Amino acid sequence: MDIQICQYCGNPTTYSPIAQMERYGYKVFFCHTCQVEYVNQSDWSRVALYTTVKGKMFRYTMAKNEAYAQLWKIDKPGIPGVRVNEKMKLIVSFNDIQGIVITPQNIQSKIKSWLPFL
Repeated sequence: MDIQICQYCGNPTTYSPIAQMERYGYKVFFCHTCQVEYVNQSDWSRVALYTTVKGKMFRYTMAKNEAYAQLWKIDKPGIPGVRVNEKMKLIVSFNDIQGIVITPQNIQSKIKSWLPFL
């Protein structure tokens, strides 16, 4: 099994396989400390930061090695290693995120500042 180290805290993540995703070759890892999900496939990977704002769950997803990201609202959050997120709504896509630094420590404040404009 692959090992995924969290890029934010440096600790090993938890391998969190979900059958629906494994079928398509996706390997899912989750850092419970940082609330960060890593999804890897042979030629593609993404990092997703999760946070709650005003009682609603959000996911900020960045494609590794690419300069775009998406912000999602999740009405039915999944459970790492158990089930996928459901009832998701894409709020906004960012086409050029170079120079924008989003971390587990600042994601909540960033989303709070973006929401009034979206």
